[in-house]
Formats: sequence, structure tokens, C-alpha cells
Amino acid sequence: MVTTGFGANTLLDAVVGIDARTSAMKALESIAETETGYGGGFVQSINGVGSTRKSDWFYYVNGLMAKTGAKDYVLRNGDVEHWDYHSWSSFRGMSAVMGCFPWAFVNGYGGERRPSIVACEPEYGDEADGIAAVLRGAGAVDVSLVPLAELTPEQMASRHLVLVAGPDAAPVREVFDNRATLGLFVSLDGHGLRAFSPSGEEKAVYQQAAGVLAATQNPWNPRGTGACENVVVVVSGCDEAGVRAAARTLVHEHERLLTWCGAVVEADGRVRPLPAAED
Repeated sequence: MVTTGFGANTLLDAVVGIDARTSAMKALESIAETETGYGGGFVQSINGVGSTRKSDWFYYVNGLMAKTGAKDYVLRNGDVEHWDYHSWSSFRGMSAVMGCFPWAFVNGYGGERRPSIVACEPEYGDEADGIAAVLRGAGAVDVSLVPLAELTPEQMASRHLVLVAGPDAAPVREVFDNRATLGLFVSLDGHGLRAFSPSGEEKAVYQQAAGVLAATQNPWNPRGTGACENVVVVVSGCDEAGVRAAARTLVHEHERLLTWCGAVVEADGRVRPLPAAED
């Protein structure tokens, strides 16, 4: 998958056959014209779209921003390789995209598959069941349902997580309190849900009946949000209607979100990508 503008525009979408030695770079070169630099390890141009002082090509494997060069990452069957051309914005910490659901949970990174937990507040038990069913159906291993109040520090640090909860839940607050560090183009607090453009400009404010889907590498992992070990997907919103709308979208429309950085979901079903457009 090759996109531009934080996943907003799709340039290429193809299935590539691989063998035991196929690198991410080799797979890309099999479907696109590329120009590279730094000994062939850095992609400067794909199909004529080239790096500038303000924009570059970034790549993700199973929704996680890769920590190795493309020529050094060996693909496994089922891996989803995603290249996106976007600006060097103030949100440089963006460590995962929504394609991590379900692919990071299913395939991991570098072939390492970790257990997964869907943790929810009591009122969102049905939504959590639906999300867990999607993960199991896609092939994720060891998927557990855990009440949010019983989630342990060890589980938070070591598992893939889906958090299904309102804006006042402590883990949800912690994620959005650190949104700039985590590279999220949305805030959620007592003043509502705010969507931001790549440059960090506030573009929309929602104070009711709006949900949010946000992905990041796990901020509780002691190895950091660049470790490519586990992810967190936050399913939340301004209110109960918003949380439920976000959960429905994750269950029924996650393929639509594959290349997006996140989404705002209105209770009437409208889904808007994050970051918000500049104009």
C-alpha cells in the first residue's frame, strides 16, 4: 500500500508474493518505480513523488512505524507494508496508524506475536465482545477480555491493548494528555473532542455524540513507543453515544481505516479521517 497525505490518498494497493528473503524494499520495488539514497536504504521517491525539505516517505509494517530500514526488514506472510508521503509536522512521534488493527495484533512485527487484551468499562461489554471477535476472526492469538478497572501494570506494559472507555477513564486520559508526544491529531478532555491538522491547527470541535479512534505504539512499554513490540488502540468519545459509535466503526469498517492515522466518528455514522485537512 502506497499513500500520500497521512493516508488520505491511495497511489498503489497491491498483493505481492514473497519468499523467505523478501525485504520491504524489494516488495516495494516490485510494484513501483523508486529512487533511493544512503546506500539504498532510504526511499527518496516513489513513482515520481520525491522527498523535499518538509516532506518524506515513511513506512509501516502491520500499522507500526518501522524501526529498521526497508532493505533490512524481512517480510513474513500476511504482513501489511504501508508507505506514506507526508510532512514533517509538529507530530513527529506518530508511531502507529489504524492499520495496526487488526494486523499488529495478528502478525506482530518481525514475526513476534504477543497476547492481546480488550479492556472496557462495564457499560461497553458488548462493544468489547465485538472487537475481540474481530481480532480472533482475523487470527490474533490469546485475545482476552478484561474489565478496565482490573487491568494490571504488567498487562498494560506487555500486551497489545484495545481500550474501550469514556474520556474520564485513567488510561484514556493518560493517552490524550500525551497526545503531542504520541503523535495524535486529536485531543479529548472535559472541553470536548478536538481534531487537528498536520500543522497542529485546530479544525473541528465536538462536544457531544462524537467518538474517536486513535492508535499508537504502547506508551506503557518500558522500551518506548519505537520498540515495535505492542500497540494501543483507543476507542473513546465525548459521551456514551460517541464511544459506541467509535466501537461500531472499528468492528464493521476497520478495513476503511487501514491507512488512516485515526478517525472521528459521529453518532450518525459519519467518519472523518485524522489529521483533519488543512483547508
